[in-house]
Amino acid sequence: MPEISCIKDIALTMAALSSIYVGLAGLDTWKRQLRGNNEYILAKSASIALYELREAIILVRSPFYHPDVKTPNTDELRKLDDQQWKQLESDIILQEHHKSLKKIKVAEEKLKSCLLEIEAILGLRFSKEIEPISSLINELSFAKREVWLHNAKLRGGSNNFNDKDYEKIEDFEKTLYKNSVDKDEYMEKLERAILDIKTILKPYIE
Repeated sequence: MPEISCIKDIALTMAALSSIYVGLAGLDTWKRQLRGNNEYILAKSASIALYELREAIILVRSPFYHPDVKTPNTDELRKLDDQQWKQLESDIILQEHHKSLKKIKVAEEKLKSCLLEIEAILGLRFSKEIEPISSLINELSFAKREVWLHNAKLRGGSNNFNDKDYEKIEDFEKTLYKNSVDKDEYMEKLERAILDIKTILKPYIE
């Protein structure tokens, strides 16, 4: 019968359309889930990099932190005179200076790479938020250099320092070393800068 055949065709067409709709809806849901997972992974990676940088800075600011450096063997050390010992001490401290700062720079580059990837994929921008962190890292690097140079001059026998020179070194040491007694202004600035980035990432992690 033509009527039955027509009804069957309509039913098959409706079933096909329904399957297509369900399939498309499922595909759209899958795409949303995948996009959500990717956003979560990106935000999580950036958050981890953020804390790795924070921990690197905390470690370097510890007065008890001394990275591994190359030193002569025992036989070579016995042959050194006083002047050579002073030079060796300066060389070791300089090595520590570069190694400790390298640890921070590696963590900083990892964070910037994560944030750049988020910016490219999600369109979020962190240029304003990353500036204070970069500035604080540069400040720490400069303080470490100035304190190292000051101590090197003292070890070399120089005493050509006035009160202002010592005041500057005290200020640099407040940046360089963690202050466990008074207010640690350097760390407070860092925590605020970290919080600004965390606030942007938070919706993608929850």
